[in-house]
Amino acid sequence: VYPITYACSLLGHHPTEILSTADFAHTGVDINNSIILKYENGSYAAISSGFNVHQQNPAVIVGTKGKITIDHNFLCAESAQLRDLNNEIIQQVHYPFEKNGYEYEGMEATRCLQAGLKESPWIPLEHTQAVMEIMDTCRKQWGFAYTFEK
Repeated sequence: VYPITYACSLLGHHPTEILSTADFAHTGVDINNSIILKYENGSYAAISSGFNVHQQNPAVIVGTKGKITIDHNFLCAESAQLRDLNNEIIQQVHYPFEKNGYEYEGMEATRCLQAGLKESPWIPLEHTQAVMEIMDTCRKQWGFAYTFEK
């Protein structure tokens, strides 16, 4: 869910095409997957995640004049680099998190509850639903259904 949400926050919540594949353990659990989200403007996101490989979870956002690299874990990254086409660092930002990076989710949920909000203006329900629809499409492509869906 996190890599899809991240891609959608950058490119949009309604890709025109979704291509995905997954590998499953003998238990039936999906252990790795690769997903491509294609967009009408020609942009795309290439996403992979899994349980059986050690990944550092970087993110790379590539544009026509350079790229932004987020090292290690994009979910709770402390630094990012703006790089030119030669991969030289033009600018680097450093923003240390307080605990592990996930505290911001809890703080936002607390803020919304205290304000009497039923959803966050930062992540509205329609965005969550769009991400779930992408995940449902991927699961259908994998031939994966939950027992309550059968």
